[in-house]
Amino acid sequence: MRISMLLACSLLLVACSGSPAQEPDLPDTNTTDATDAIDAMDAMDTMDTTEATAPDAPPDALPDATPDATPDAGIDVPPPTPLPLDYMGMCPIDSDPDDAEWDRVKAWGVKLTRQGFFWEWITKDDGELDFTWPDRYFQDADERGIKVLVDLCYDNKRFQGEGDVRPVISAAHLEAWRTYVVAIATKYKDRAWGFEVWNEPNLDTFWRGSVEEFVAVAKVAVQAVHEAAPGVPVSVAGLASAGLDYLDALQAEGIVGEADAVSFHPYWIDAEGSVDTIGIVQSWLYQNHLDKPLWLTEYGWPTGGTYPHATTLDGQAERLIRFQAGAALTGVRASWMFASYDWYDPADVTDPSNSEGFFGVAYRTAGDKPAAHAFQVLAGLLPGSTPDPAIGSTFAAGTGLDVTGFHRPDGTLAIIATNRTATAIVIPLAAGATVVWPEPVDGAPIAAGPITVVADRSVILTGPASMAEAAPAR
Repeated sequence: MRISMLLACSLLLVACSGSPAQEPDLPDTNTTDATDAIDAMDAMDTMDTTEATAPDAPPDALPDATPDATPDAGIDVPPPTPLPLDYMGMCPIDSDPDDAEWDRVKAWGVKLTRQGFFWEWITKDDGELDFTWPDRYFQDADERGIKVLVDLCYDNKRFQGEGDVRPVISAAHLEAWRTYVVAIATKYKDRAWGFEVWNEPNLDTFWRGSVEEFVAVAKVAVQAVHEAAPGVPVSVAGLASAGLDYLDALQAEGIVGEADAVSFHPYWIDAEGSVDTIGIVQSWLYQNHLDKPLWLTEYGWPTGGTYPHATTLDGQAERLIRFQAGAALTGVRASWMFASYDWYDPADVTDPSNSEGFFGVAYRTAGDKPAAHAFQVLAGLLPGSTPDPAIGSTFAAGTGLDVTGFHRPDGTLAIIATNRTATAIVIPLAAGATVVWPEPVDGAPIAAGPITVVADRSVILTGPASMAEAAPAR
């Protein structure tokens, strides 16, 4: 049974733009919709929410929640290419991170952040734009060698009447919206990694207008960025899940073709479903004869709360590893994990049922989660490397391990091997090879002897190219 992806993703109501001291003046979250979505999931005969939130169950014990759309057979998918050096991004939870958060993000190997410099927030009482906050954000990022994707959003209360539905930008205010976009694009064209039009317009937390009204907003923004910041890429539209109805509407006006990239958030119950979501968007592009880079401007899994894709601390790290192994093979050009911090340290949690507060890979003062180290390992290996699925036919072939290899720029090899069986698999460790994940207990990576890949878990190895010919498992 296929579960509606938009239904599942309607539970994911956080913008990657962060959680600063003051909240944007947006409509209240529609908690009824989220409750109804959970009830609908619970009613499905293939959905067992206990299993869905238990990452230690083997994959075949999880609900049948993988999207059922895959790229059309016969599509000529290009061979893998090296991942960009700035491939590994993250969304800081704070819109204005302090030095401690910036330093931790840098230490994890983050090369990209994503931030919305909200139209309303930077508008002064006299209507002029105040760039103090964006300037500070760019300065902090520049000092740490981190690039910034600027998210262009939301509406502005100066152009809304009392009691108006928000957020929405009507046709009467498109010129004011264009002025904001041009100002941001002009000021940061030499510093921004790129621009993104909006965040999750297919969720009514972030857009309450019609699809047609959003298409008009996106068209103005894409054209304004191209005029004000020629050569700087702009994407549409930070969609929750695949968002094919919005892509159809945007392309009916030629806007996807005019934009430089498609951005979306492949949230799903497990890593495999998230990777399949990428395939759905790729299939849509192929069917519409479009060749556009894909930006995954949010993805992630909370470690608490009641969302169907909530997991444990170890489960979050495992899903991150599996997701990146699969996403790399699809040709994605950039990815941003949501998010840096949980809302609270464990001892200070006020609402343990709200998954929104548990997406971080670390706590603000209580240390890192395992996913922070997993991210750091991947950030040190994947950028600049070329994925090679063929390595799985030679490395520990026939053992039940799902293997993706990466040819690194220095001529060495990185291998992500996932044990999808219910029993442990022991494999020899090739000469010169090192196990860099899981985290070594004593701080020293394993570099000798056979290794055990436990059930439903992954290992990451590095070593010489000859490692691809490692002997079969025992």
